[in-house]
Amino acid sequence: MTYKHLVAAMLLLGSPLIASAQVPVSNLAEGTKLRIGGSLQTRVSFLSNPNLTGLPESQMGVGIRRARIRLYADPHPNVRLFLQVEGSGASTTFTDMRAEWDITKKTMLRMGRFVGAQPRGMALTLMYDIDAIDRAAIMEHWARSTYGSNSRDFGVEVVHRRGDVELRGFLHNGDSAQNFRASISEPSPSGGPNRGAMATSAMVRLLPSSLPHSDFGAHVGYNPTKMPTSQNREYMEWSTHAYWGDKIGTQPTRLKFDMVGIRYLNVTDIQRSTLGLSLLAAHLIRPDTELFARVERLDTTLDEYAYLTAGATYKLWNWHNKLTAAWTMRTDLESNGDPVHILALQSQFNF
Repeated sequence: MTYKHLVAAMLLLGSPLIASAQVPVSNLAEGTKLRIGGSLQTRVSFLSNPNLTGLPESQMGVGIRRARIRLYADPHPNVRLFLQVEGSGASTTFTDMRAEWDITKKTMLRMGRFVGAQPRGMALTLMYDIDAIDRAAIMEHWARSTYGSNSRDFGVEVVHRRGDVELRGFLHNGDSAQNFRASISEPSPSGGPNRGAMATSAMVRLLPSSLPHSDFGAHVGYNPTKMPTSQNREYMEWSTHAYWGDKIGTQPTRLKFDMVGIRYLNVTDIQRSTLGLSLLAAHLIRPDTELFARVERLDTTLDEYAYLTAGATYKLWNWHNKLTAAWTMRTDLESNGDPVHILALQSQFNF
């Protein structure tokens, strides 16, 4: 067989594969709508920490803060499915896996792993709506101290909206790492975790139609599960917020106040409570540029910190696609250590 004959035979055998690869394949059920979206945050950061021992005081580098791919499916007019994958560096994980069902026009049922009733300043503020480089430090501390740094959990939630008032009731595992999948065929039917209790959270929000882009509310939660993320301690947690201008670009001047607290129960160690306060002020100096400043205080039984953030955000073609430059400082009020400073420039793209 000559070279030309060999090539012709390969093309003949491969033609069905080539043809099939060029034909789009869809397995969607009739009437199902499918959408895809994503976000990418990249940044250049400069860190100054005089308190480090054996390490450079000044450090600089480039990194990816968040990279996410989102998949939306609407198999029925009253049913929605949502999957979200997040990556930073070389690792990826599913952050959200939820199903939503509109029981009535005013009431929705949600199940899976998702953001339930919690402080408004944490993950209920979507990543592309974060005011500065990062969410308030007191919010990230709350998440790490409760059921996980990504502030999601496995659970079921009922959301009811009546007029300007939204109510949420969230029954969840209490630890975002515990996926409870009981199976009678398993040697250990629980699949590993030993669960004897569930965490509960509730939230109320006022979204006044007479004051657009404003948001006032509070949440409270109780977690008796004593999971590792909560340092094996039972606790109560709560928050309150008042936002005048909840998202960047919605009005010329914005003010946002957050308060969050944790109270550990039935503990013998010294760490018993946490209280955090945050106030943000922002102003549009041009239609495409917002200046912002945020001051925070975090008090625990063991530590007291003050945080200061200031910077500017520049809109690209919309406010979900932007450049943000910010300076942040953390001061330990309980020690004689020097403040820690971070300068960062972050790009954000969202589709």
